[in-house]
Amino acid sequence: MYGCFGSAGSNSDEAASVLYRLPEQKYMPEVGNGHIATVVNGPNVFVNGLFNGLGPKSSRAKIPSLVAFQLRTKHSKEQLIQETYTLDVRRGTFKEVKVYAEPGMTIEREIFAHRELDRLLVSVVTITRNSTSSGEREDSMLVWIDGLPDTRLLKSSDITFQQTTNNRTTSGIDYSTAVGQTNTPEVPDLGKVLPVALAWSSDVRNVSIEPGSTVTMSSVVAISVLSDDAVTALTAALSMPRGKLIQRHSAKWESYWNSGFIYVDPNENFQLAQAIYGSFYYLLSSLPNEQDPKNRFIGLSPGGLARGADNSDYSGHVFWDQDIWMYPPILSFYPDIARVVVESRTQALAAAKANAVKYGFKGAKYPWESAFSGTETSPWPPSGLYEIHVTADAAFAVRQLVYATDDKVGIIRQLKLDEWAIEVALFWQSRVECSQEADQCSILNVMPPDEYHFPVNDSVYTNYAVRLSLELPAYILSFTGGSHPDLPLWAHTAQRLTYPTSVTPDGRQFHLEFNGFTPGVVHPRSRRNTATVKQADVILLGYPLGMEMSSEMRKADLDVYLPITVHDGPAMTWGMFALGYLELDLPNMAAPLFEKNYDNIVQPFGVWSEDPGGGGALNFLTGMGGFLQAIVNGYGGIRLLEDRVTLHPQPLPHTTTWKLIGYRHLGYQIDIIFDFTRRVMSFQTTAKNSTTHLVLELESEGIYDLSTVGQPFEVHLEKSLIRVFNPTVDALISIPVGKSASHAAFHIFPVIRYAVFVVLICFLLRFLFICKRQLEGFLYSKGESNYRVK
Repeated sequence: MYGCFGSAGSNSDEAASVLYRLPEQKYMPEVGNGHIATVVNGPNVFVNGLFNGLGPKSSRAKIPSLVAFQLRTKHSKEQLIQETYTLDVRRGTFKEVKVYAEPGMTIEREIFAHRELDRLLVSVVTITRNSTSSGEREDSMLVWIDGLPDTRLLKSSDITFQQTTNNRTTSGIDYSTAVGQTNTPEVPDLGKVLPVALAWSSDVRNVSIEPGSTVTMSSVVAISVLSDDAVTALTAALSMPRGKLIQRHSAKWESYWNSGFIYVDPNENFQLAQAIYGSFYYLLSSLPNEQDPKNRFIGLSPGGLARGADNSDYSGHVFWDQDIWMYPPILSFYPDIARVVVESRTQALAAAKANAVKYGFKGAKYPWESAFSGTETSPWPPSGLYEIHVTADAAFAVRQLVYATDDKVGIIRQLKLDEWAIEVALFWQSRVECSQEADQCSILNVMPPDEYHFPVNDSVYTNYAVRLSLELPAYILSFTGGSHPDLPLWAHTAQRLTYPTSVTPDGRQFHLEFNGFTPGVVHPRSRRNTATVKQADVILLGYPLGMEMSSEMRKADLDVYLPITVHDGPAMTWGMFALGYLELDLPNMAAPLFEKNYDNIVQPFGVWSEDPGGGGALNFLTGMGGFLQAIVNGYGGIRLLEDRVTLHPQPLPHTTTWKLIGYRHLGYQIDIIFDFTRRVMSFQTTAKNSTTHLVLELESEGIYDLSTVGQPFEVHLEKSLIRVFNPTVDALISIPVGKSASHAAFHIFPVIRYAVFVVLICFLLRFLFICKRQLEGFLYSKGESNYRVK
């Protein structure tokens, strides 16, 4: 059972899932911090980048969990009077409480992956024995610990560990260490197995509890790929009081919620508020606070960091899911982490170049699935051969990062995005086939996002994503002043890529998924002999790719593909359909599609499944990313463009108000509130790390200053955009108005008024010129032949 949700600023049930009986183990929640993660009560812990297995058999390497123990007493089931399990996503903790009677005893167990000190996995046990009421002496009671592995020699089918060694800190605290390495390298030619090291200190043991006494025990485990690093992290944790250790963990999680979040009043829509919290929590649990030079982030997998053992839940591999589905909401609220996500692609450039050579192409070709090495790890050969749009998806993520970053030159140089974009363009130019006679270019033999059809020609999604990739080098080099001799060629190829279209029976033009596709008709290349489409494909042209098209064609695309898309397919699809209809101001069409997301959320801990009803991969971060985009970019109408961010706010289902806390753009952190009862929206810049001057421009011509930190203002709720202030134009044609000087707004004339203004100035100057000539003529007639009016 879930508790009620409270305010976003309090540690209330808004961010906590409380129940009285646990679900199946596979639906248990995880605790993680981007470096390590584990499913609560699960037997394994996983580390970012640690894989075992050759090629397609590469999966996350299993480390035995030292915190998945259980506590047992001699009480009967009848004496267990209360049993609660709480996932507090705001604090990033899972807590178990059991209350027994006769004799009275309370056992609490809390587990968390430390959000700040990210090598640490911690479990704290508190056992409280009630005092006797009769005054008679009672015997002590024994509490047993079950489920702890033999730590003398850690065992894993993926890792060979050396014998555990026992040590002692300078302050006299005992601890143990174990080092190991994975059994099978991912790439045999490299011959590289991966190291792992654990250091732990635990006083968790079978314990005898006297009446009226309390015993607290803890297990602190540090895990790293370097032995010294693990020991350093453990000794630092042991040197601080337990309360301080927990406080620092909770404070770090709190900083995320306070600086980047979507708030919905749970009293209006409890289900939605709960799903938002869960989605952010699980995504962040698989993401690091920052890039780790000792263990660089290798990317987001659909099942997150806590899953992926033994070729389950996509094995921890990285797909297009990262770049198109999970990355955009992270960029909206946590751009520093988004940069780390992009780095997972750029740091794998050498492997991508080798992959292109393997397939006979130039440049850099990213694998459909990748793990530690950056080589192809897909167990399904057709995907590695044909599903090449992943390279364009990574390029789109790079483009979005540059759009959102204030110091564009800095990030381009730091991540070497110019070199990266050139290699991607070289690949596409070698993969595209152009016809001089038809003056068009095609991409043949591909697998589109709809994986039911392959190989096909001219996937419309792939072709447009490739166009953006081919245009990316020119965009990036425009900031650095660089150049490349193939820029004109890439531009010419991009302009000639074809996008197949057709016409509906009622005469509306729409995009074909690929050349030769007929909606509702089984195509010869359908590998399932079905006329259906697996997931969102063509509809992704409008968003996120941003292809320009008429609203009529956008609606036709949605209307054509909605009935033929598998309705029990992957979770992220329905958010994109909802987003498309919202873009067209059709909220009644959008709402039921948006609410289909709930079919993929498995209670009681809000774990997402790939397919409705708990099937497919768990915990499906791809679905969470699509869900959050449906809110931010659908109901918020936000579009991140080259020179602006547009907004088109609409009420979320069953809500009157909702908030974007800490939306980020060009170094600004902005709180935005949409109030549909009063028909107003408020803006407040809460932090700024930029010299750029941003303004809010309303559709009704108002321009408001966003550059002052801590100054909120309200405006009428309408379409608007955030852009850089233009002092030449805006200062010339604007007049200050507003509530205060620090709360200044400017009312800008429309272009037509500006044109009239310029014409009037010209007439005035002409009039003065004529007057000047007439005066000179008059003076000349009076004999002042050398006089000129100045």
